[in-house]
Amino acid sequence: METDGLFLALYSLEDFPPSLGADTARGRAFRKRVDKQVLIESFSSDQVLLEKGKLQKAMYFLDQGFARGFCHDEDTGAEVTLYLWDELSFVVSPYSFYHQKPSHIAIEVCAGSKVISATFQDMQAVFAEFPEGEIMTRAVPIHYLEMQEWRSGMTERMSPEARYKTLLKRFPGVGRHFKTEVIASYVNLARETVSRLRKFHD
Repeated sequence: METDGLFLALYSLEDFPPSLGADTARGRAFRKRVDKQVLIESFSSDQVLLEKGKLQKAMYFLDQGFARGFCHDEDTGAEVTLYLWDELSFVVSPYSFYHQKPSHIAIEVCAGSKVISATFQDMQAVFAEFPEGEIMTRAVPIHYLEMQEWRSGMTERMSPEARYKTLLKRFPGVGRHFKTEVIASYVNLARETVSRLRKFHD
């Protein structure tokens, strides 16, 4: 089924309620309800899903492909990539989506990606019927804090080569989807340094 990846990710969330598991009647009803609410889209080219300063009205789940979250340096205007996502990831600006406030970041999905989405209102309608499913409202933001800590640890304590090798291990195939300047921004290295590393490790 087209939402198999989504439910695989949901079931793997820490503290996901057993009552909504795949082998329970309530779990099957939950899946059927979610399947009715989601929108499934495939992208043949890079596309911005969310602009900085706009309200994120839907949560995105990256079933296939890559995406990134970025902003612009206030002094230079250069893009700064803060988040990378690969398949089976929830792609969201937590502040914007959960508080329904303007986003501090923009979100771009790469060509060849498949995205499953549900609006904030649709998710609230599902939670009204399955309140235990609201575990997502806590689990996803916690995951984002872990992502921030992982990136900070990598960029602050690792050598340039170690950063790049760690990135490739965490995001296999990342070099095929993002330009050198995007990767350089994410690992906090000069573009020339990343270009040199790519020759030896890609």
